[in-house]
Amino acid sequence: MSEKRAADLFTVISDQDGAPQISLSGDKAANLTALYKTMKVTTDLSLLHIQAVPAPTLVAYLPYIYFFIIPMSLGDCYLASGDYTLAQAAFLDALKYPYLNETVEVVQVWTRLAQTYVAWGDAAYRAAGDQAASWPDAAAIYGKVIGADGAIPANSPLYGDPRFAGLRARAAAIAAAADPTSVEDNSAVALPLTKARLRLSQIAAGQNFLGFTPDYLPPFSFESLQTSARYLAEHAGTMEQAYIQFKSQAESEEFREDQMNQQIELAAASLRLEADGVAQAQAGVQVAQRSLDYATTQWTNAKDAATKFASVRWELEELTQLDAWAQASAVDHDDEVKLTISGYDSFSADHEPRNTVLQRLAARRASLTDGLEQDRLNREVAAAKSYQAVAQAQVAQAQAGVTVAQQRVAVAGLQLRQAQDSREFLSLREFSSRHWYDMAQVMKGLAVIISTWRPARAG
Repeated sequence: MSEKRAADLFTVISDQDGAPQISLSGDKAANLTALYKTMKVTTDLSLLHIQAVPAPTLVAYLPYIYFFIIPMSLGDCYLASGDYTLAQAAFLDALKYPYLNETVEVVQVWTRLAQTYVAWGDAAYRAAGDQAASWPDAAAIYGKVIGADGAIPANSPLYGDPRFAGLRARAAAIAAAADPTSVEDNSAVALPLTKARLRLSQIAAGQNFLGFTPDYLPPFSFESLQTSARYLAEHAGTMEQAYIQFKSQAESEEFREDQMNQQIELAAASLRLEADGVAQAQAGVQVAQRSLDYATTQWTNAKDAATKFASVRWELEELTQLDAWAQASAVDHDDEVKLTISGYDSFSADHEPRNTVLQRLAARRASLTDGLEQDRLNREVAAAKSYQAVAQAQVAQAQAGVTVAQQRVAVAGLQLRQAQDSREFLSLREFSSRHWYDMAQVMKGLAVIISTWRPARAG
């Protein structure tokens, strides 16, 4: 799955090339409708799989969830609990969604309806017992799947919708076959047809749900029938144990699938976080580069200042000396005095003219001051050079961080792909949670049949 993190565009799940991209600018309704029309005809099952999509993408699937997923889930719950009227209503409600996938979801609605009618008819047929007057009620329910003569009922909800035209043809081919197993078709389609026709044949033959006529007289003794009853009771217990085992296995497999979906969600979130980490690392490179540019500018300016000061330093000292000499010499010759300075480490004079002493003092002071200034400028150059080296190291570290972040994105992407592959493996296994649930239902039905089997009376 790829997701373009932009305000006006995202890409939905697809395992095939050319994943649909949905624009959220312009006519949003038309753009989303284009997605639903694509889902209606696609053969890419990943486009119909919504369990692990990120939140921004899930928003586009909300109508699909509300008008199809939720009614189908409610129908499954009603069917499992034996509320067949509500189950039928829920499945027919899901059929109202105009963008059902023609290859997968239309068939799914049809099979669920067919299973509902067969289970509904079985419940009515079993409850009627040996009361033949109540059997037509069960026959009417079975008749929504197939007629007693193998005809396809045109007015049944199973065949009235135009989208069921293909399934109507498939059902007719199965009904016309002498051996339904010889028809190359999905067993989920053939089984409800075969079961309903079997029950209708039993009713036509005057048999109860267990296949016996109300006046059936067993040709065996009581002791023989008692042995058979014990045998059947043992097998009924075995079937019930198998039902419990299969149901537990189905729940365990479903839990594993849920865990795998959670792992996919976590892996997808990690991938997004790592992608954000790359962006942050790239921003860090920009900041470090700007710091390096600033450090380079500081170093260049410091060098220029030190060079320019060094080029005029001696001239400044000479001008300071001349200024001091000129001011001291601006007196009459008679006022000129000679100075003697002793007892100081930094300067001395021995009966020298006043203007000469002041010139030498100014030269000495200027030399010290300019020396300190030159040293300060040199230190600034060295500091700027050191800061530049630090900034260069920061740039290198930031660039290395980008490389590491990109590698982390690659690892997160591989982890996401691995999780998706694992989920696909779970969904493609022969014994998935769906198969365990189906086998549990079969065992439950067999257990009910065996545990309720009884001949009318013993001879």
